[in-house]
Amino acid sequence: MDAVRARAARSTSTAEKAFCADQIAQLEAYETELKSYTLELPTITFDKSYLLRDPAFDLHLDFHGHSHTAGDIFVFCPQQRVIATGDAIHGFLPNIADGFPRGWPGTIDAVGQADFQFLMGGHGPLQKDRTVMTSRPASETILRS
Repeated sequence: MDAVRARAARSTSTAEKAFCADQIAQLEAYETELKSYTLELPTITFDKSYLLRDPAFDLHLDFHGHSHTAGDIFVFCPQQRVIATGDAIHGFLPNIADGFPRGWPGTIDAVGQADFQFLMGGHGPLQKDRTVMTSRPASETILRS
């Protein structure tokens, strides 16, 4: 917050001052929220996979390897043939500054083995095939039936 305040004080641009004021307001709100935040440790942990069963759906939580973070978990619902990937797979060039670029492609390949029809990435619209994740048109991608 001090750095943003210093930036605002040095700024001669009205737009930059407004940007800094917005950033300061957001940081102050976040700081206020943290004062009443209670950290809750997980009650369930797993190495590779965990199955949540519900009368309506099963949810398979799987770790396929490092990608966007060291702990990316993919959630697959076989009944709906949908997988949620978070920022590990989305529709544009990912920010790999905090990622694992060597392992990421292998993780995407492992996720691609699931029998899904729909993919919910961390950003962008619902993907209805593997085109975005494989960078190939659906006609060139082998899909499971």
